[in-house]
Amino acid sequence: MKGSRTIAVVPLRPRSQRLYLYLLRPDGEPGAFQWIASANGFFPSLWRVLLSDAVPAPRVQRVLLSEADSWTGVEASVALARFRRFTALVLRHPNVDKVEGLERYLAAAERYLEETIADWQLAGAAPPWFCVDLAPLPDADPAIATPPDHLRELLEFREALDRILRDDDVLAIDDVLGFPQRNLRFEDWKAWSGMFGFAQLEPDYFAAAFRRPFDGDYVDHDYDELGSEPDLGGGCQRFKSGDRWGVRRMETIVLPAHWNRVLRTGIPSLVWVQRARLFGLAAITGQDSGSVLHAPDLDEVHAFVNGLARVRVGEAVGLLSADGTWYLHPCMDEIHAHAHGYAVIRLHGRAGYIDEKAAVVIAPAFDEADDFTAAGVARVRMGNHCGLIRSDGSFALPLQFTSIEWADEFAGWKCERDGVSMLAHADGSIWTGDWDAIEIFVPNELIRVRRGELYGLLKWDGSTLLACEFDELLTRDTRGIGPIGAQAKKSPPRLQRWRRGAAIRLPATNTLEVIARKNGLVGLIGSTGEQLIPFEFAYIDALEPHIENDQRLLTPQLMRVLSVPGKAAPRVGVWDIVQRRCIVPCAYDFVWTTLLGVADTYGFIVGNRNPKRGHGAKGRYRVGLLHSDGSVLVPQEYAWIAEVTPLNRDDAMVDLRSTLYHYWSRGEPVRAAVYQNGPMIGLPPPVLASVEDLRS
Repeated sequence: MKGSRTIAVVPLRPRSQRLYLYLLRPDGEPGAFQWIASANGFFPSLWRVLLSDAVPAPRVQRVLLSEADSWTGVEASVALARFRRFTALVLRHPNVDKVEGLERYLAAAERYLEETIADWQLAGAAPPWFCVDLAPLPDADPAIATPPDHLRELLEFREALDRILRDDDVLAIDDVLGFPQRNLRFEDWKAWSGMFGFAQLEPDYFAAAFRRPFDGDYVDHDYDELGSEPDLGGGCQRFKSGDRWGVRRMETIVLPAHWNRVLRTGIPSLVWVQRARLFGLAAITGQDSGSVLHAPDLDEVHAFVNGLARVRVGEAVGLLSADGTWYLHPCMDEIHAHAHGYAVIRLHGRAGYIDEKAAVVIAPAFDEADDFTAAGVARVRMGNHCGLIRSDGSFALPLQFTSIEWADEFAGWKCERDGVSMLAHADGSIWTGDWDAIEIFVPNELIRVRRGELYGLLKWDGSTLLACEFDELLTRDTRGIGPIGAQAKKSPPRLQRWRRGAAIRLPATNTLEVIARKNGLVGLIGSTGEQLIPFEFAYIDALEPHIENDQRLLTPQLMRVLSVPGKAAPRVGVWDIVQRRCIVPCAYDFVWTTLLGVADTYGFIVGNRNPKRGHGAKGRYRVGLLHSDGSVLVPQEYAWIAEVTPLNRDDAMVDLRSTLYHYWSRGEPVRAAVYQNGPMIGLPPPVLASVEDLRS
């Protein structure tokens, strides 16, 4: 079969977020099914087109030996006819010429599907089907009667596709394929390679074309799956004579043009040669140049790796040496590539391992087996339990774990057993354990653990930094925790702000600090466990920076704090971590840092809501300014300063602070309105002096 080159049938994974599009023989003939496309977490539009006429497929369920009851399928020839109708509609779109390679890839997909169906059809047998498992995920509530998301999507798509085909509505193709919902256009290649699903098809011509299409046609690319250029290495090139291929070195014929295909092998001195549907091995350089080392009797071939090539004869897989002799006669269902000295094998549905000499070192006994790692262990699964096995067959971690996952952030394993989480080194030795939950908090620094409902922190060496006595632990770079109260909304991580349409991303503080909640109160803890802000506040958060041209106001030593609600309403202040005290008392509804326009001088804009608003008072806020030490610079006698703007919006405060800096940096006054209880209509706004005048 052209394009699809799987060693053996891929195990089914029904009820998974990874979806597979299968081609199968519905009556269960030998080699009953294989997948031809896969997608992770979404349902490609190409599949929806093919499955638009799908029906429930009980025969599919029997063939696949699946307990899932939502297998949906359609006879492959019906699906291909639907795809051809859809292709004809797409090619009439006015912008089809603006998508480089679209027409070529639609034709390639049709040819691939056509050849796949033809190769999969057995004489005298029922026509093959396309099918997909659209069952709900394992954690879905069986009591919910609504159809699974993917199945519902298919039903909705079928109705929309029928409508545009019936009405010949070319311009509606974008909407039906869902491009606008992903901010994609008909003219975007990634809309077609990704969302439509070209890149989900199995052959390299499609799968390797996500970012850009290949220049050549599918039929030419398919002749040389290991490289589309004619150069084979060793000074040799493929050449075509009529409908046959051969090999020549300059003007000398090395292999006559007697072959249906000539393919690379991964070794410059060797090529795969195909006659009819069978492959052989031939030499094109060296003392055996021009000779066939292995006669064409192979149904499927792969590139040589470390001098060995995986090949298939019938339904059995073996290893072929570079001299054309058998290294391992075909006797396995699957053989994976060697990794760190060992290769996964599968026989009679069970997985095991062979070494580089093709000797079985771990007999096939597992449901699933992963490649060996550099640390000398491999993850294996039996039923619902996982373990880590060594090459001698002993276990680094026994088959008792419900989950074992590799974690790049600390180059080890995350493990879970009986609801208890733990970490293990790369070789499987337990690092820390017996926690209800464990996760990397700061790579190479801290680990967060949970026992019961309370959190604690471990140092990277496994020693305890904070005991499990906190309701919540967050790094200071994350959002502040606590009620959204006096300061309106929390600050985004890493202090991202917008100026003139461009994002300014500021670096986080180098010092590791942890925001913690305990018994409903929030504090700040340093990297050695010392208390930087006492647990006396309902909420703490970083203060926003102020950036004007080359002036940058960053105050990592300052944190906005919110008093605990009580008889009085909660109010905001500013805590200085260096001085270990509140330099701005918790007496305000709003506090913002601001540059004052004189060198690096800064202060605080403070404001309180007007409690009498709506009862004759004029002005929403009482606004003032403080020095950087918290002393009064401008008393709270104004309804607004510089601009009439709400104090609870980040974007508005960016503009207000910019206006204030703009005028005061040039020694110019700004406008302001004095706060008063009486009406202010018709009164001209007074002028607030520049900061230089105020300081004098």
